[in-house]
Amino acid sequence: MSNELDATAWDKQGHPEAFKHRYQDVWGVLWHPERMDQPVLPTDLQELLDA
Repeated sequence: MSNELDATAWDKQGHPEAFKHRYQDVWGVLWHPERMDQPVLPTDLQELLDA
């Protein structure tokens, strides 16, 4: 992870799952749609990811 990012949340194994930028108002959260039980992506996007 960039030196300009600070982790703000971690998974059970200690991997960062969320972050914030140190100098700008930028936040991020990791999202794993492939782990969802129900489809959440539009069909066209899912087909592109599956290709």
